[in-house]
Amino acid sequence: MKITLTPKAEAFILRMIRMGSGGDPDAGMRLTASPGGCSGLATEFTVERGPQEGDAIWEGKGCRLFIPRESQPLLQEAILHFVENPMETRLIVLSGPTGSCSCSQEAAASVEGSPGQGG
Repeated sequence: MKITLTPKAEAFILRMIRMGSGGDPDAGMRLTASPGGCSGLATEFTVERGPQEGDAIWEGKGCRLFIPRESQPLLQEAILHFVENPMETRLIVLSGPTGSCSCSQEAAASVEGSPGQGG
């Protein structure tokens, strides 16, 4: 599974894991995606002490993501970005197999720096 994190998404995920794991080195963020939302995907996340059965484990730049089986096709080749402004705070999918909408394209154009790549 190939997922790319923008620098803002990377910082957000690392911060959430650090705050929510109690220092557990095996912890990560469980990220689920489902059809819906402006980008074509709605995301939800929780910090977990380890993956659940069927989860794919993605690691890169110190981040660990646990991707449930049903979300794996939706997040294949995804670029994740974190948006925080007075109107919203959320993790969004800028691209991937579901395509993108105009608000995702605008977010992609405003991303500062190059995306961080994971394994």
